[in-house]
Amino acid sequence: MSVGTNVIRSVHPREVMMKEDPMVIEEGLMVAKEGLVKIEEGLVKIEEGLGMIEEGLVKIEEGLVKIKEGLVKIEEGLGMIEEGLVKIEEGLVKIEEGLVKIEEDQKVAEDQKVAED
Repeated sequence: MSVGTNVIRSVHPREVMMKEDPMVIEEGLMVAKEGLVKIEEGLVKIEEGLGMIEEGLVKIEEGLVKIKEGLVKIEEGLGMIEEGLVKIEEGLVKIEEGLVKIEEDQKVAEDQKVAED
């Protein structure tokens, strides 16, 4: 080496602090522990959220069962309405037959009256 020349070694500032101050390592470990606690809290929240989603899915499933039961009731009701309409139609046919019979009876009565006169 020549006189007046300095040898400068490039060192990262963090390395220098860690070499000079062991408290920095301890502080780093504390921060890392806090980070792990936060991760654990986050996982608990995720687990709670999944539980709520599961509860929601159960409620949806129960709701779908209720909807299915409701549709069955509606179908039963429509069947009863259809039966009622058939009965009404049968009643109208009977009324029509009765009216035809009355008409025939009137015609026979008129024919008899004309024959008597």
